[in-house]
Amino acid sequence: MIFGCLIAQVRKLTISEIKEAIEHNRIVCYYQPIFDSKTLSIVKYEALVRLIKKDQTVVGPYFFLEQIFSTTLYTELTNVVIENVFNKIEQTGAKISINLNFSDILDSKIYDSVIKSIKKHKTYASLLAIELLEYEELENIDIIKKRIDEIRSYGVLIALDDFGSGYANYEIFKHLPIDIIKIDGSLIKDLPNSEISLKIVKSIILLAKELDIKMVAEFVHSKEVLSKARFLGIEYLQGFYLSPPQENI
Repeated sequence: MIFGCLIAQVRKLTISEIKEAIEHNRIVCYYQPIFDSKTLSIVKYEALVRLIKKDQTVVGPYFFLEQIFSTTLYTELTNVVIENVFNKIEQTGAKISINLNFSDILDSKIYDSVIKSIKKHKTYASLLAIELLEYEELENIDIIKKRIDEIRSYGVLIALDDFGSGYANYEIFKHLPIDIIKIDGSLIKDLPNSEISLKIVKSIILLAKELDIKMVAEFVHSKEVLSKARFLGIEYLQGFYLSPPQENI
C-alpha cells in the first residue's frame, strides 16, 4: 500500500507508536485534488494517509509504513484508510482513490478486508478508485485478475499508478482490466525539457487512447508542465502547482 509523501522531518516511528496511533484514531487522510485538463476544475481526489503523533505532529507514510509491512497492523491500517475514505465519500459525494500494491491484492487478509469494506459501502463503491502500483514483476496474474474483476464488479475503478517507471510495462494490459493510467511524475515533470520524456509520454497517450483508458498526469509542478500536459490531451492533472494535499475536501 503506497500513500503519498511526508509532511514533517522526524524520526521513523516504532511499531508500538504506530499501534497506539491506530488504536486512538490518529490515522487520517489528506486529499490531493485531481483536475479536469480542459476546465481546470476539481473532478476527484487521491487519499494520502497521515499519522498524527501524540504531540499533534502530522507525518507521512515514510515514517511508519515500512515498519508494519507483513504484520497485522498493516491490514488494520489499510482497513482504517478505506473506511475513512468511504466515510468522506458518503459525506461529500466526491470521487476518491486509494493506493494499493499488487502484493496487497494477492494478500488474502488485505484483499478480504478491502472487499468487506466495498460490500459494506456498495452504494458508494462507484465513487471509489484503487490505484495499483507494481514494485516487482507480477506473479500469480490469474489470481490478481480474478480479484480485480470482483472489485470492479461493484463499480470500483482500477488505475495503474506511476506508469512509465519501474516494472510498469505494456504487457499488463493483455491480462488486467485497467480504467485509468497515471503517468509517472518523473516523465511528466521533464516534459518541457526532455525530448525522450516527451516521446515516451506520447507513446503512453497513444496506447491509452487505443485502449480507451483515461490518463492522469502526475507531478504537475509548474506552469510549463501544465501547459504541455494540456496540449498533449491528457485528460486529468495532479500536482503541487495546482494544489497540494489538503486536510479537508
